[in-house]
Amino acid sequence: MDADRYARIQALFEAALEYPLAERLGFIVQASGDDADLRAAVERLLAADDEAFDLLDVPLGDVHRLDGAETTVPPPLPSQVGAYQIEGLLGAGGMGTVYRARRTDVDKVVALKLVRGALARPERIHRFLQERDVLARLTHPHIAALLDAGQTDDGTPFFAMEYVDGLALTAYGERHQLSVQERLDLFTAVGDAVQHAHRHFIVHRDLKPSNILVTEDGGGRPLVKLLDFGIAKLVDEADGQAGLTQTGHHLLTPAYAAPEQLTGGPITTTTDVYSLGVVLYELLTGQRPFAVETLAEAHQVLQTAPTPPSKAVSSDTATGTYGGGTMEHVSRRLRGDLDQICLKALAHEPARRYPSAEAFVADIRRHLAGLPVEAQPDTLGYRIRKFVQRHRVPVAAGAAVVLVLVASLASSLWQARQVAQERDLAQQETAKVEEIASFLTDLFMASDPWSAVRTDTLRALDLLAQGAERVRTDLTGQPAVQAELLRRIGEVYRVRDERETARTLLNEALALERGLSAETGPLSAGLALALFELGKLDENDDFAAADSAFREALAIQERLYGRSHPDVATTLKGIASTRYYAGDLEAAVTLAREAAAIHEQSLGATHPRTLASLNDLGVFLSRAGEVEEAVRVLQASLTGAEAHWGADHPEVATTQQALSVVLARLGRLREAEWLVRSSLQIRQARLPEGHPLITTSLNTLGNVLRQQGQYEEAVRTLRDAVRLAELNNEGPLDVATKLNNLGLALSIQGVYDEAVGLYERSLALRIDALGPDHPRVTIQRYNLAALLHEQGDFEAAVTGFRDVVARDSAALGADHHEVAVDRMKLGASLVDLGQYDVAAWHLEASLAILRATMPAEHPRIAEARLAQGRLALARGVASEAQVALEEAVAIRRAVYEPAHPRIAEARVYLGLALQQQGALDEANAHLSEALPVLDGTQGALARAAAAGQQGWASADR
Repeated sequence: MDADRYARIQALFEAALEYPLAERLGFIVQASGDDADLRAAVERLLAADDEAFDLLDVPLGDVHRLDGAETTVPPPLPSQVGAYQIEGLLGAGGMGTVYRARRTDVDKVVALKLVRGALARPERIHRFLQERDVLARLTHPHIAALLDAGQTDDGTPFFAMEYVDGLALTAYGERHQLSVQERLDLFTAVGDAVQHAHRHFIVHRDLKPSNILVTEDGGGRPLVKLLDFGIAKLVDEADGQAGLTQTGHHLLTPAYAAPEQLTGGPITTTTDVYSLGVVLYELLTGQRPFAVETLAEAHQVLQTAPTPPSKAVSSDTATGTYGGGTMEHVSRRLRGDLDQICLKALAHEPARRYPSAEAFVADIRRHLAGLPVEAQPDTLGYRIRKFVQRHRVPVAAGAAVVLVLVASLASSLWQARQVAQERDLAQQETAKVEEIASFLTDLFMASDPWSAVRTDTLRALDLLAQGAERVRTDLTGQPAVQAELLRRIGEVYRVRDERETARTLLNEALALERGLSAETGPLSAGLALALFELGKLDENDDFAAADSAFREALAIQERLYGRSHPDVATTLKGIASTRYYAGDLEAAVTLAREAAAIHEQSLGATHPRTLASLNDLGVFLSRAGEVEEAVRVLQASLTGAEAHWGADHPEVATTQQALSVVLARLGRLREAEWLVRSSLQIRQARLPEGHPLITTSLNTLGNVLRQQGQYEEAVRTLRDAVRLAELNNEGPLDVATKLNNLGLALSIQGVYDEAVGLYERSLALRIDALGPDHPRVTIQRYNLAALLHEQGDFEAAVTGFRDVVARDSAALGADHHEVAVDRMKLGASLVDLGQYDVAAWHLEASLAILRATMPAEHPRIAEARLAQGRLALARGVASEAQVALEEAVAIRRAVYEPAHPRIAEARVYLGLALQQQGALDEANAHLSEALPVLDGTQGALARAAAAGQQGWASADR
């Protein structure tokens, strides 16, 4: 091949890599024209590039081999890599080398994987290092742990993985001639491990048998281990993707790839469900559902239905080996449930698959227990067959009794029908009213975000207003019916945020219910419901009125139903919300715990009301400083929501949104970004443009982007949120929140005039809605004080922060973590006024509270240490400043990406501390690398500090 030809192939290959998978083949065909040899050569390079990723999945027992093929010539064997002593070569490929190594300081054998080629590009390395803490949380007996990740002295990235010497899952089944039962037992362990990773927001994207090894435990029993679960996440995010909802360019194996991976669709947990379906199919039949090896072949079978496993094992191409039975026997064993389970997992449309690995495995366990499975049509005949299979002996013994039971049942039904006729006549009108009320609610609840029917909202509201008027005039002799319908119509107006109309209707319903209760007695369920709806109307602003309405409703419901009824729990949840918005977080958490417990006990863990209670509890826990527990609660809610509704339902988006906010508070910003992007994607796909839930997701996404230092995208996103909120006449508090967050992002970029205007508009809206002393008003006062500090008006900033400390201490308690943040900002402002002793007192108290309530590497602790470092610099105690600032730099490096301005800010002050101690080379290294990063960001004051002026750039609250 001549040089020109080679250069053309290489150029086309590199250009193709820039295209998403869904567009890559079309690009190659167009670019290569009639040159079939050129196209074939580029396709071979792309296939080899894809296969290079198998380095990350090599079974450690296959020395010098990757998926059965000889590797390239391995590089010379090094003797040592960092703390790891190399003991031998395990595999080598186009992207790097895998060694058996021993960590000498702890005497632990690992699989050490050195990455080269595309994955070792400098712009990708920081993502590998950033994600290692996320992946370290994957602690599961069936997942091979990522033990370490870093760089060698020459900058080569490496992974140290748990060493597993075993066989690929399918090879193990064949070698040991496992039965269907034994294979299913192994597979359920695989599914459990995948679900564990999904709960940590890690989707593998490339599950296949070579990633799933089977070794033996200490007792000789088979033990499943998933290799490199999470390196897939690293590779994909290193390609510059926004998160798990995007498709990586390389990371898939065509034979196991889900259709959405080939077409550029969103990657979710159901993507792994599809790959697991392929693995199960192969484990049971000895062959894959589709005989594909290349991307082109995979595209050709996108709409092809797989052969049911029972037919595959009975075909001429069947190759599986089972112990204790013929292939005909195996075919009968697979027929029915297992056919349907596999086909459901392999559905082309993600919504038709199991919503999670947990649901997939649960159906297999139902099959093994002889219970009906979700994959089968739920018919009476099917359930009877399953019952008979579980209870063969009792069913046979009871068959003789059936005729007697049938005769008796027939007689009983005839008598019951006679009695029921009179009762039904009495109930018909009530049922009719309930049906009409339900129809009204379903038809006109236009803000119901997941309704499949889109009504003309204006026309619907016109009809609803006419309906309300007719209820008033045509049903004057039926107050119970009037009250029910007016309450239902009022609920629709409440949900649509038509507050005044809702209040008029609900007050009318309440008056009717009070009149009825005066005649029939105070224990009226209708009265309780009318009170509850009025409480919901006021729960976000008029806390006293809402609390009073909820508590009156609760008293009625407790006397009617007792304390453990789900309606009681729903009202407790309402009272918890009023306490939360009033700033009484301790009461909010206590009530929300009780509501969630009652709902779970009475309705089940995945009931919508239970999940809503868990969402509220998670939010309240987070605001109360119980952030780790909040994450656990919201993760449980998210798992339940996915199991109940499926992965792309708006209720799932609601929980993702709540969890993203909590994770951001913990500094887990990449996970938070993935969740909120997923939430936004679901809402944009299912809701009308400009829906309030979409603006909520945009607002949260903008905040997370700001916290990661992506200021330009953050400002664009937050401007969209403000524009849509104002365009769609959202409530004043919702608009105020979005104005505040846009102002915060602009202030960080130094756009102070616009930021001040936004803050003042937000403050006016909040005072008008909530009064001057509400905690949400205090938040706005805090941000105004921070902005004054950034502008250099330190006296005004100190005055503002003193007021905020006093207000938050009264509302939240002196030891609350938000009061600690207030005092930290006050202390920093006092440093700039030269009041060092008072500043030190506030900063020490703040740090003590933060260390007691936050994780050790939380960004707030870094801020507190930065403030203490600046104080020590101002006092001339450079060694003390160095200690504090080194901790601040270390925490921020663990949280933010390498070029983040917050790291640079801390490094500037650390450079000053080193400079004062005469360590000029080290100081200059920090300053020369950090100062350019601060250009165009909040770093003006830090740059001024480097010139001798001790300025300070505040962070958000």
